[in-house]
Amino acid sequence: MFHLRVVAALIMTVTCVGPAIAQEEDFESIVKEAFAASRAGKYDDAIRLATKAIAIEPDNDRLYQFRGELNFKGGHFKDSVKDFDKYLAANPKEVPHHWQRGLSHYYAGMYKEGVAQFEVHRTVNPEDVENSVWHYLCNAKIVGADKAREALIPIKADTRRWAPAVYEMYRGKMSPEEVLKASSAGKQEDGELKNNLFYAHLYIGLYFESLGKTDEAKQHITTAHEKYPSRHYMGDVARVHADLFKKNAPE
Repeated sequence: MFHLRVVAALIMTVTCVGPAIAQEEDFESIVKEAFAASRAGKYDDAIRLATKAIAIEPDNDRLYQFRGELNFKGGHFKDSVKDFDKYLAANPKEVPHHWQRGLSHYYAGMYKEGVAQFEVHRTVNPEDVENSVWHYLCNAKIVGADKAREALIPIKADTRRWAPAVYEMYRGKMSPEEVLKASSAGKQEDGELKNNLFYAHLYIGLYFESLGKTDEAKQHITTAHEKYPSRHYMGDVARVHADLFKKNAPE
């Protein structure tokens, strides 16, 4: 996946630091501490450390990608977009691949920008149900669910077990119950089943949210996060969304 390539490149940069001068040693230790803080879920600490690393190497574009991910995971969505924009300004050929920026657009309330990002992502990933769904979710905030459904990006060849059913649900052709049934059908290893149910519940929850059904949305997104936690970037999406429900809950 795109973000893993960038993070891997950043790790390589750190592990291949040249002669051991004080600033280089500081940079290496700061970046390693930032990764460690991120793995521990201490995103604000990781952001602070990434910012220190940027102060040392302000032209290291991979640091902005890294901090953009951290800002998203920490719930700082507009800052995440700014960091991703900074990274993409140095790497314009990566714009079509950068689905993460589209997610940050959605959570930052930048829905038109999100629609544009998912439209361009279609040019490099034309058969991805998730891209079609996020395009719909952003568009639904602008034109409403019915019109967004009419403009749903067509998908024919996403073979992930949960994906065709999720797509049909967003088309209005399948129910959430049918999505869960399809996602758990057949012989599956435990890890595969949990992964499929994670995505099913996440996208069912987002679907309900697009229809203004907040209670149902909360139920399914919380289930995705708590019952079927994922180590993928989308696992962070579920966690961040579940946290937003808690933050916005009436006292």
